[in-house]
Amino acid sequence: MLWYEKYPERLEFELQALKDAGLSFEEDTGRRAAGQLALHVTYPISEVNHRLTVVFPSNYPYFAFQVFAPTLNLARHQDPYSKLLCFVAHIDSEWDASRDSVAQYLVERLPEVLRANEGEPAVIEAHEGAPVTGYLESSFQTGSLVLTSGWNLPLDNNRGQLLIGVEPSSSDVQFRGAVLEVHGVNGSLLGEADGAIKKRYPSRFKARWVRLSCRPKTNKPLDILAEAISVWPKLEQPDFNGGPDIIGIVFQDEARYKELHDIWIFVVRFRERSVTQRSQRRLPSGSQIRCYLARPDRGGQDDAQARVPRLKGLSQKKAAIFGLGALGSTVAWQLARAGVGRLSLVDHDLVQTGNSPRWMLGSSATGLPKSHALSIFIEQNYPFVETKPFALKVGGTPTPEFLTLHESQMAQALDKVDIIIDCTVEFTVQHFLSDLAWEQGIPYHWAFGTPGSRGGIVGRAIRGKTTGCWKCFRHNQSEGVYPTPAFEEGANIHPVGCFSPTFTGTGFDMDVVALEAVRLAVATLNLGDENGYPDFDWDVGIVNLWRDGRPIAPHWETFPLDVNIACDAHG
Repeated sequence: MLWYEKYPERLEFELQALKDAGLSFEEDTGRRAAGQLALHVTYPISEVNHRLTVVFPSNYPYFAFQVFAPTLNLARHQDPYSKLLCFVAHIDSEWDASRDSVAQYLVERLPEVLRANEGEPAVIEAHEGAPVTGYLESSFQTGSLVLTSGWNLPLDNNRGQLLIGVEPSSSDVQFRGAVLEVHGVNGSLLGEADGAIKKRYPSRFKARWVRLSCRPKTNKPLDILAEAISVWPKLEQPDFNGGPDIIGIVFQDEARYKELHDIWIFVVRFRERSVTQRSQRRLPSGSQIRCYLARPDRGGQDDAQARVPRLKGLSQKKAAIFGLGALGSTVAWQLARAGVGRLSLVDHDLVQTGNSPRWMLGSSATGLPKSHALSIFIEQNYPFVETKPFALKVGGTPTPEFLTLHESQMAQALDKVDIIIDCTVEFTVQHFLSDLAWEQGIPYHWAFGTPGSRGGIVGRAIRGKTTGCWKCFRHNQSEGVYPTPAFEEGANIHPVGCFSPTFTGTGFDMDVVALEAVRLAVATLNLGDENGYPDFDWDVGIVNLWRDGRPIAPHWETFPLDVNIACDAHG
């Protein structure tokens, strides 16, 4: 049922409000026949009558109407191509069907939009930029992408060459890549991508770029290309140099509130080969050149960190994670997301299909060493994070060859690390690593879950900060200073094909423990940084996820790590 048939009183309310406001209107009968309600409203501005088109969505009044002003050319708060007016910053969250109406928006909000365009303060104006790329959204080829960085090129350079890196999944019809270098017309280097970005793109080719004096006048690829050609006529001839012909188009636009920055878009031309009607055989030469817009995105390290300013210092930090199972794999992933500069990933085990309900990656990683599978994933998705994988069993078979390799790999894994995170749940490994960390003054963190994934413990020992060490934690634990987290009796099983017995329990329950371990680790890595992620007032956290045989909301109890007089590390 059409909304105005379901809610006739709402339609009457809207029409009467327009009449009360003294605004004349007429209905678009063509759209009404097609099942959509649209009104053409006459709106006077400076003694000139403008014809506004109000379009109601099919689910009105749940969602707001749209107002198009084809005879207005506003620099702010109007889509330059569709001529849609913007009355509020975030319409989906600010729309109130019980209060808002077409008449109210036109009488109260449109004058504010006009004042903002005249440079006067506007009550409703949000202090945020509106680059034209937001209005080009429907024009970009689906799935296409060209990464740029935060360059502001000299304004007196209006053309030159690009070095483009190509993703393996890229194709002519869906180009995906990155601008690695920007050169001026005389060959001078004007900008380049971060080394971590350049490392991702071994496949490269040259392209061209041109500067426009203003944002594109239309949102049509061929018309935008024509604007570029008017600046540099040489662009009219495609240059299929090892890939599609790509033309970077840069112009100044408001990227932040009243701040102009260089904005990029990309025209991609490719030769579409014709296909015979009968055999579907591709002919050897191209018969048609196609053109589309590739979506731009800023991919520099500063862009990645802009949403998490308190984590900026992590890019200089190094962490070693031992044990990459249900907890450790998630810890590694979350630290990569947070932007820790280098991760040493240590685990001797391989990924099995049965790991997938609790492991970070799925079937694509099966059969790979856990350390290497995570390393590949992180470096593909988080280029500013360096990983060093070690398929190493800490405390393995003590042959002479093993001892030499063990010592060498441990030295590499722990080289200049700022934190050791132990997710092995192996007492001997914890004992060894905690002593090593305490001796070398490296913060030592641990995390483990209980059988059945019903609870867990996270903790840290930092020489000079916590009075106690890991051994003190063990003594305190045995003496009942810390409560025992919930666990399930008899939860271990030995699945057929699995290398060893394991526990039952869900991955999402274990994620609660892993995420708290990450929060504590990030706080430790930011110690001394007043602008960083703040520290906690505890060192040991105990969580219960189940009670009386049923799941509950995570319930944490936290404690300081105090010295235990029975511990021999503080003699």
